[in-house]
Amino acid sequence: MQGFGGIKTSANIQLLILYCLIMGHRTFIQNIFAVSIALLIFNACKKVAIPEPLGDKGITIVKFADALADTASGHASGHKVVNIDLIPTPQTFEAADIRRDVPNNAELNKDMNIVIQIDPGAVTSFSPDLTPLPDGSFSADPSITVVGRDMQLSMKAGEFSKIIKITVPNILALDVSKTYGLGLTISSADANGQISKWEKSIVVELGLKNKWDGKYQVNTNLFVDYVNSALIGYNSWLAELHTSGPHTAVAYLTGVIGSPDLATTDWLNTPYHPIINTTNAAGSVYGNYGMEFEFNDADKIIKVVNVYGQPTTTSPYRSAEIDPGGANQVFSNKDFRVKYKLIQTGLSPAPAGDIRVLMDETWVYKGPR
Repeated sequence: MQGFGGIKTSANIQLLILYCLIMGHRTFIQNIFAVSIALLIFNACKKVAIPEPLGDKGITIVKFADALADTASGHASGHKVVNIDLIPTPQTFEAADIRRDVPNNAELNKDMNIVIQIDPGAVTSFSPDLTPLPDGSFSADPSITVVGRDMQLSMKAGEFSKIIKITVPNILALDVSKTYGLGLTISSADANGQISKWEKSIVVELGLKNKWDGKYQVNTNLFVDYVNSALIGYNSWLAELHTSGPHTAVAYLTGVIGSPDLATTDWLNTPYHPIINTTNAAGSVYGNYGMEFEFNDADKIIKVVNVYGQPTTTSPYRSAEIDPGGANQVFSNKDFRVKYKLIQTGLSPAPAGDIRVLMDETWVYKGPR
């Protein structure tokens, strides 16, 4: 309502002003001025209501749970790792959890049919180091109908989630030196379902692990460098064994215990063996040398090779070798003790058998990685 002096006023305020005029209140001018100032302040401070956007209200969103794509890293698919044992018998794992986020009970009480595509392209797009799980090497849960590469599933009234289970009959029938992934992409949903833009695809990486895979603390029992006595071993250091085959695992350096620190963190999470150079009190590693252990079914360590070559093709020419005089045994608690050598040709002075370093270590199992 337009009031006095161009100031917007309510009906009650205008009646008050009219009353003052009629009564001839002698402070009328002061009252009008005070009212005007109060109204100006009130109008300046009053909050303006902003309509709330509806967004996805009223829409059923179909998506994979916990599969938000890391677009900042250039990924269009979510990612998860499922560990699977290197055994020849069937193994079933939960590949994905598909959800429908409904706005109300009416939408939840609808049946919904969803089609999920087995998507090898999503695997290779996610990482060139992943190999798509080959067709025919796995099967879906019996509740899911598979036609070609389309997995058809239904959510009945009241269901908002469905677990997709995958069975691999014999992982050892595949090339276990490769890292496999299963790509799944939601391609359609009826009952007015809208597919989520960044949660519609997931890559399930199969973490293949043999029973020796895991995290370890390595305690040194014996360490001798026959060429340079200034190089000694750490009393203890940290490592992981990464499965490289049904009976083999590569040792990755993950940390050292005590001082000195390694000269660079670039050596961490790589297949190296740490050493201390007592000349300058620096933590270092043997270049061109990393261990791959081979175990047998009786839990004996039967072989050690150098992951960089056996021997390496560039100088220094190094290889690894088990020392049969060691315990070389895995114990019931998953700890093991192993004695092995770093062999290097062209040494000066040249020790017997080109043995550069002799090591005897106890690897204390700390848990799965």
